[in-house]
Amino acid sequence: MDALLLVGIDSDLDNGKVAYIKSKYPYNAEIPENIACLIFPDAENWPPAVHPPLHIESSNANNYTIVLTSAEGSRSYAYCRRLQPEGSTVCLPLAYAILTPHKATSFYYKVLEEIENNHGMSEQNFKGFVRDLYNTDFPNECQSIRVGDIMLKRRMDSRQDGNEISKLLKAINIPNFIQLLSHVLLERKIILVSSYISSLSDSIQGLLKSIYPFDWPHTLVTVVPSIMFEILQSPIPYVLGIMKNEKAPLPVSFFTNIEDVFVIDLDKGQILANTNPSDGPVLPDKLSKSLKMALYNTPVNCTDVRPSEALMGLFVRLVGHYRNHIVSQMDYYPHHMRVFQRDNFITAPSSKGIRQFLEWFTEMPMFQVFIEEKKARKSNIEGLLFEQRCAEYVEENAKNLNKKGTTLNKAVKNLGDRIKDWRS
Repeated sequence: MDALLLVGIDSDLDNGKVAYIKSKYPYNAEIPENIACLIFPDAENWPPAVHPPLHIESSNANNYTIVLTSAEGSRSYAYCRRLQPEGSTVCLPLAYAILTPHKATSFYYKVLEEIENNHGMSEQNFKGFVRDLYNTDFPNECQSIRVGDIMLKRRMDSRQDGNEISKLLKAINIPNFIQLLSHVLLERKIILVSSYISSLSDSIQGLLKSIYPFDWPHTLVTVVPSIMFEILQSPIPYVLGIMKNEKAPLPVSFFTNIEDVFVIDLDKGQILANTNPSDGPVLPDKLSKSLKMALYNTPVNCTDVRPSEALMGLFVRLVGHYRNHIVSQMDYYPHHMRVFQRDNFITAPSSKGIRQFLEWFTEMPMFQVFIEEKKARKSNIEGLLFEQRCAEYVEENAKNLNKKGTTLNKAVKNLGDRIKDWRS
């Protein structure tokens, strides 16, 4: 980790309740500006609501992730946990936050749980505990590290621990989820609203997982503090979370005055605004129905393995043939230039619906970033699963094509035999 922060809430005569950095390790760590108000975006409304909806698990209600984006566009993470005394229904106005460039939500939540368990240590012992943790290297997949008295293992497949997609599906229902997914693929402005910071965090993480193997290439803010609301009028696409202010609730007109925005209330599972509805279905009809059926068959409260496989299957069928259309050109000898044959890629599928989808989707930054990485042969552990599913899909298609060819040959042979019999 880059730093461990303890963030609190203090009272200010001029500004009311404000978040501040109570302590940090190491003391000279460079931290993002306004990180305290990002970790406590609801400081002015403290204490928060204490009766979370059903899709929020009580054991994880105090965990949340803040996505941080640098000026260069690179992302890092603040994994946070609010402190809640045993037996209490209300959190203290304190939160630990681990700042790191590594994307490993479930793993870091386990680390934060151990940090909270050791919060009552003497100051000297706690400093030693944090120092040992800071000096421990981030583990590779399937490796373990010691945190205090326990060993924590990082899984090979993070989907086995996470359930953010499942929580999102439970919060907003499957038809609304399909609409939300469609607007993300269209790269519109997306706003998620909730009274609970963990719900916003989980839902945004679930939404980002849902578009794998693609990444959201635009502005991303897990929870927007009220002092940063001007970002909502930005002309570029974004995915934002907004916490409800029970003392001064935002009217629906606040959202309907934003151009090209899709807003959904996670607590009620309701669409609040859609200022640019699409003319027709975004996803091909047959694939959309298959996705809905697969998601409806996903057990409630399951890990993300099942829903992510259903969503990945959608994208495999839409773009899984991309490797057949990245070719090397020898015109730039001795350096080969890899080129994406967009037109051939679009016309390759037999489905008219898929071809129509690819016509516009291949022009979106989300797809263009994806294909540029593939042309450059950039790969990581996370991307290997999609490559594996694409290879399986292409192989299965080839088998089906061979079967059809064999069946056709048999039919032609049988017809020929019948003609011979008829002539004889």
